[in-house]
Amino acid sequence: MDAVLETYEATDVGLWPVADPSAGHLLALSGRMAPAEVGTAMAVLTSCNDGDHEDRGRL
Repeated sequence: MDAVLETYEATDVGLWPVADPSAGHLLALSGRMAPAEVGTAMAVLTSCNDGDHEDRGRL
């Protein structure tokens, strides 16, 4: 079983690189993630309290 994170197109993050979203919008969390995938995970996790995007808070 793998932990996954539901992602979105994180194009508005300018603090770190982010990966292009996958077709299924799921990102497998592991120690083998590329730096851009880690950036995408961080963008999703840090936006959970952002009220501007309704579906960003769903994990």
